[in-house]
Amino acid sequence: MQCFYHQVVNYTNSLNALKRDFKVEELAGELSSVAIEGVWLL
Repeated sequence: MQCFYHQVVNYTNSLNALKRDFKVEELAGELSSVAIEGVWLL
């Protein structure tokens, strides 16, 4: 498991990746469903 910071960085990097299968706007819509309870904390 990764710490919270690394999970957020990895997710952000995937949004900013050069090769995209989805538009950033589509992925950003998913952020509203992300809650702290859904993130693993060490």
